[in-house]
Amino acid sequence: MIALKGNFDFLAVPGRGNSGPDHWISHWCREFPNSSRVLQSN
Repeated sequence: MIALKGNFDFLAVPGRGNSGPDHWISHWCREFPNSSRVLQSN
């Protein structure tokens, strides 16, 4: 997976509560600098 960095844009759409800092989607957003996170209201 590391080899794919920069070859795509990653759009993270978390669920209710916007997924906490230990959620897998938060880990991916930190790992991939080419990611964007959609912040949603509850």
